[in-house]
Amino acid sequence: MSKKKNILCFIALIIITLLFSGCKYDKVENKENKDVSIEKQDKETLEVLDRSEDISDLVVDLIGIENATSIVFQDSALIVVTFYEENDTGLTKDLSESIERLVLENDDNINKVLISEDENVFDEIEEIIQGLMRGEDIKSYTSQLNKIFQKTNAK
Repeated sequence: MSKKKNILCFIALIIITLLFSGCKYDKVENKENKDVSIEKQDKETLEVLDRSEDISDLVVDLIGIENATSIVFQDSALIVVTFYEENDTGLTKDLSESIERLVLENDDNINKVLISEDENVFDEIEEIIQGLMRGEDIKSYTSQLNKIFQKTNAK
């Protein structure tokens, strides 16, 4: 009788071990899949992401700006900012000039800076950035970026 209990305990232990091992393997596999998309990004897309992030980091450090997103496209940069609630002045001419000067001083490849506080444009740029981070090619966003830049430039 004791031998049967030992065998049943041993079999139960093996089954439990296999179940937990299977779960861990699945998690490792998912983590590896996330890394693959980063490796698939081409050099141009990675450069756009790096430069855009650098610009956003610079701009968000300015007083009164709560959040900033940006995207570099060709020789231009589009920066969209949001403000803290207590900032009721919004995007002033002085602040726009400060942002433009900051960007031009820190990225020699940018010749034109567009600045907006439009929440819809902010969301559009964030979606594009997320797509690029998932491994999508910057070239697949050319038409959409052209429209956003034209719309923002017209304001």
